[in-house]
Amino acid sequence: MPSNTNKPTHHNGSRLQRLAPDPSTARHVAWNFAQRLAGRSTAHIARRLDERSIPGPSGADPGRNPHRTHHGWSLRTVTEILRNPRYTGYQVWNRSSCDRADRSPTGRRPSTRNPRTEWAISTRIAHQPLASEQNFLAAQAIQAQKTK
Repeated sequence: MPSNTNKPTHHNGSRLQRLAPDPSTARHVAWNFAQRLAGRSTAHIARRLDERSIPGPSGADPGRNPHRTHHGWSLRTVTEILRNPRYTGYQVWNRSSCDRADRSPTGRRPSTRNPRTEWAISTRIAHQPLASEQNFLAAQAIQAQKTK
């Protein structure tokens, strides 16, 4: 989902970003959640998307992903989509942090995932959801069961 416009600020001063679904990819995000809730593994989901020749995020928007060379679907890509609470329509801040002075050889800043307890989540929906909050939480529960 590319950002569309900047809107009001969050109570901590962060700007709310209104995101607009990409019409060509939004249905695939929703499909990822439906497949996961139907009991499909992330590997199965990635394989089916590749078999159907659905371009992954890198292939669908290479301008936003110039550092990625794989244009298909990987387990990590599917997992990250299913773990991203922004698809519920809520704005999320502080999911990761990075040292602005440190850069990798490719010029990217390495980031570290912050614990969920440190995330800031908007109290109201900020943009059109692609997955209901109930389906998002159910997908998280499925993943938690798999990692036990």
